[in-house]
Amino acid sequence: MLNKFILFLCPLVFVSCVSLSTIEIQVLEPADNPLVPETENVIILNRTIIEEVETGNIEESYLPHDNVELFNKASTEIIFALADILNESPGIAPTDESRLLEIPQKEIVKDPGMLEPEFIVFLCDSLNANAILSLEYLGMQLPDKIKLSQRRNEAYIRNYYIGEISLEINALWRAYRGNDGGVMDEHSWSDTLVWRHASFIANEIPDFLPGPEAATLEAAYFTALAYARRISPYWIVEERNYFSRGNRKLRRASGYIENARFDEAEVIYKELLERRNDNIVAAAAYNLAYLNEIRGDYRQALDWARRSYKIRSHPLTAEYIEILEERFEKSAELDRQLGKGN
Repeated sequence: MLNKFILFLCPLVFVSCVSLSTIEIQVLEPADNPLVPETENVIILNRTIIEEVETGNIEESYLPHDNVELFNKASTEIIFALADILNESPGIAPTDESRLLEIPQKEIVKDPGMLEPEFIVFLCDSLNANAILSLEYLGMQLPDKIKLSQRRNEAYIRNYYIGEISLEINALWRAYRGNDGGVMDEHSWSDTLVWRHASFIANEIPDFLPGPEAATLEAAYFTALAYARRISPYWIVEERNYFSRGNRKLRRASGYIENARFDEAEVIYKELLERRNDNIVAAAAYNLAYLNEIRGDYRQALDWARRSYKIRSHPLTAEYIEILEERFEKSAELDRQLGKGN
């Protein structure tokens, strides 16, 4: 499980004779309720596309602004977003557009019947998949107007305004097995997205809040993201520190890290372990912990971090040890979800 090195930032915090740089890395998080490793090749099915009908025949509570076209656009966005997000996960094989299917409906019902097992098996056999992830129900409620309220600002002795819009989302997902067509997982999910903006001028607030389409599509992506994180491991961005300044060799190694030349940086850090200056030695050991985390070797990373703390008991190192202990615990669950042996 390798972390992806993606971006460097530049702030420096001076600690004795060495200083820090803050960086961002991507780390892999285990799924909340994984379908992997049993589920690898999937079809993503949309049962919430509405056929063209008169708007008056659709219950208003299911649609943003009673707009069938916008609802269908949001529904489609969920399916494509789910495919994109899962394609980033190492737990599920890439899913292309040939495996994104839809079954148009005359109306959206909150508790749709399950698909026929024979139909599931046929689709999976036809597309060489072992599961179908199906969006069975989608409901969205978006108000027609911005909710506006006044607040008093004591510092300016005048009122200001807060504008708010909220979008309620409800979704039902089912995962069908490809071998017998049965349901392996059913997940009902709901949430509310809220956008707010404050201003002394009420008329300018709508300019800083999303319109109906932007809000609906953002909610659609969030719906896909929430389900993807439930069923398969996913990447998140976290900050890490490393010692980048203090002497000439630390600066040189920092340049190697910035260019992802980790092996060359490691050689320098191991040379610095022979120095008499405890601050430099502790910094080198700390940075070796960081390099091993980047490589996914959390046991070795913990060993170096603890050695650094023994040399110099710095709160930053203690905090990093806690982070690495958590990552080490999660690594066992990630190995299980990714089907890796002990």
